[in-house]
This record gives sequence, C-alpha cells and structure tokens, in this order.
Amino acid sequence: MMIRFSLLALSALFLAGCGPQRGGSQNDRSQPHAVTEDTVVPADSSAATETTAEAFAAFWVPFKAAVLADDRQQVAELVAFPFEDYYNDIYDPSQSLTCASAEQFVEHYDDIIDKHTIAAVAADRFRGHDAQHGEFGDIIGPDDFLLMTHNPERPKDLVFHRGKEGFRLVAIQYYE
Repeated sequence: MMIRFSLLALSALFLAGCGPQRGGSQNDRSQPHAVTEDTVVPADSSAATETTAEAFAAFWVPFKAAVLADDRQQVAELVAFPFEDYYNDIYDPSQSLTCASAEQFVEHYDDIIDKHTIAAVAADRFRGHDAQHGEFGDIIGPDDFLLMTHNPERPKDLVFHRGKEGFRLVAIQYYE
C-alpha cells in the first residue's frame, strides 16, 4: 500500500511539476516535456494516460536507483535485448554499442551509461511522447519515454519502450 501511494505521489509530482514544452526543431533536446493526455496516448483515454505515466514511474524508480548505485547487473535486467544503438549502427558501425545480451551490455556499460547519462538520470531529465514536438512530430513513439543526456561528444539519448513486460531500456536514439 505504501509503495503504491509513493508511486502515485511520484506520478502526481511529475505531472504537476512539468509544464508542456512546445515547438523547437526535431533535434531540440533541451527540456523535458510533460506527460499529458495528448502526449502519451489518445486524448479520449485519460485513464490509459495515467496508467502509462504510473507504469513509467514504477519502472523509473528501480532504474534510477540501479544507475546511481552503479549496479550494472540490475540495470541490465531492465534492458530489452537486443539493445540497439540506432545512431552508431548508421554513422559508425565499428563503434556500435548494440548489445545482444545482458553480458554484452555490462561489457559496454561505461560507454552507454556514461557521466552524461548518470547526470540525466539523477536530474530525471526524461520526457514522454509529444505529437507536437518538432516540425515533423516526435521522434519517439506513443509508448516511449526519452532520457535526454545532453552528451556533447555524440547523441546518446536513451529510449525506454513499454512492451508486454512493462517499460524497458531499448535503444540509443538516432538523430539526423
């Protein structure tokens, strides 16, 4: 009961504390966007929106704790495999961080979960899907959340997708 209350409180704080951000280019990754009825699921399904936000909040709590504790095995358990590096799979396949297994993910952990990623996790710098984001719509799907790492070396924003088993880390986002 206490855990459910904590998750509901976390969801309410997240939803209340983030104002929707509109506009910008498709590559604008500066600020998180609020998860609202029209950004996560269709507007006529507000109960599903709440469920999606709660589901991500329930995933985010153990994911954040594992990252901040440098618990590589626990983080790997929250990844869907294959984990894909959409960026380097296109731009430099020899540097790809795509991982077929938890073992490979742990081997590449320092390159995937670098200091910029850790800072983004600590700051809760994520956003849900926003159909109005950018000129051509959002780069993530309606069942996705994006962690914005602000990595100056290369785009390394992380995509979390809600599948049959709930949310999982699935990829490094591709940007043109």
